[in-house]
Amino acid sequence: MEKLKVEVPDMFEFLAAGNFVVKKTNGKKFNCVASDMALEQSINKDCKSSSGIIGFSKQPGALLRWMTTRHILGDYSKNFLEATSNIVKKGKKEASLQTDSRMEGKNEEDVLKILNSIENYWCNPFDLDNAPDRLVNICTGKIVNEEVEKSLGNFLEIATEKVQHILNNPREEDFWKPAKRNKIQTFKDTKVKPKSMAKKTFIGSECMFRRIICAARFQEMDLSNILSYELSAVPASLFHEDGSMRKTTKSDLAKKLESFTEIITTINTNVNSYVIDGMVLIREVNLSSITTFNDFGRMFLGHSKNKRYIAIHDIAKKLGPLVCGNLLAIHCLTGCDTTSAFYKIGKRTAFDMLTRNINVLAEIGNLPNLSEEEAIELSTRYVYTLYKNKNKDIVNLNEMRCFLTSTTNRTAAELPPTDDAFKQHLKSHQAENHFEDPSRYGWILEENVWVPVLSTQEPVPDNLRKILSIRCSDKICNNSRCICVTQGLKCCTECKCKSCSNAIVIEDADSDSDSY
Repeated sequence: MEKLKVEVPDMFEFLAAGNFVVKKTNGKKFNCVASDMALEQSINKDCKSSSGIIGFSKQPGALLRWMTTRHILGDYSKNFLEATSNIVKKGKKEASLQTDSRMEGKNEEDVLKILNSIENYWCNPFDLDNAPDRLVNICTGKIVNEEVEKSLGNFLEIATEKVQHILNNPREEDFWKPAKRNKIQTFKDTKVKPKSMAKKTFIGSECMFRRIICAARFQEMDLSNILSYELSAVPASLFHEDGSMRKTTKSDLAKKLESFTEIITTINTNVNSYVIDGMVLIREVNLSSITTFNDFGRMFLGHSKNKRYIAIHDIAKKLGPLVCGNLLAIHCLTGCDTTSAFYKIGKRTAFDMLTRNINVLAEIGNLPNLSEEEAIELSTRYVYTLYKNKNKDIVNLNEMRCFLTSTTNRTAAELPPTDDAFKQHLKSHQAENHFEDPSRYGWILEENVWVPVLSTQEPVPDNLRKILSIRCSDKICNNSRCICVTQGLKCCTECKCKSCSNAIVIEDADSDSDSY
């Protein structure tokens, strides 16, 4: 796309004029859709049934007649709708064009959220100057292995070769039979599988969690025991499904601290010491245009408005020594470069919970000098505050998981980690303060790379493993013909049923930042 203006100028002008979308109604705003979506909503919609070809017929002759006359069917459908549209819409007000100030503000806010996610949470795919050499997941920043990268890079050649084979050998296979899937590896193949079941099955973490909870309630099992397991391949509150650490916006803590002082652009000459964040300098300066140290100095010092003076001593006075002495500990516990962040719990929440409960958490900054039991107890008490726990009878994270599952509809990632998983998280936090063997502090060496230990216990109880391999083949799943229904399970993505009434509904969250 960067070379489009030079190599194909006509196409560049065509797209620059806004022709990459289609307007369904002339004279109205806010009704542009992508060209492929417009095709589906108009021509394709007019000439097929609600369930597509499969719901229409499976007979080759009927399908052939449908394909050769579908444009005529589309015209009939379109003309009929136009003839009856005035009758249907008569007396109704025209739909809002969503151009009032309230909607414009909401739309602008949504755009800013997208930009914020791209710039602060993801690997920016539009930053061509810092483009990675390897294929990466832009959401997690994890580099895929060479096998997956090669598979995705060659998918077009594989598909072209298969099409040519069908065209050159039309009699080898029945044209009407479903085409075999190409075995292309994707990012899904990088997700972590439970070690004890790696060769048998794999379903997503949230789907696995929902299935087990449904089965436990159906069979009246003890939820407190079941929820002492993660019920997912990885601790969902701390790690993504591919095993990479969840991250949060670390700069939110700096912004929170800056709110305690006035930011000025002129430096007080009476001050004789300064703190300069070198990493911020490196990230803010466009290194591609710098060839000498003179260029570097001119770019950084040539403008006065791109620098701020933050009076750290003023912030320290307002916060007090107790809060300041515990900031580093809660920063590591809630996500830094080498530790995971809690899902949907950002730095603002982490700071607020520390300041509100500072009398109870006064020793959390002294974790390296506490015994293991004392460190776990104090850190767990802090996690209670992060999840807004008000039940004073809860004594550990496993009980909190059970309480939240019974009283709310939180996903697996929105629950706190199990006691075992949090212990490993706390160990990796402790490693920040030691120069000893990392394997003693929640890390393990895999392929010459130190990675965090996710948990030391099995993800699923032994008596519930068999339900993960249950797959149904029924189309409706509302009677005893469906094995999932008879076992009290929700159908998962691996089941062969489509759009059934027994499916698991999983809602995707926008980000891992503060939300509750």
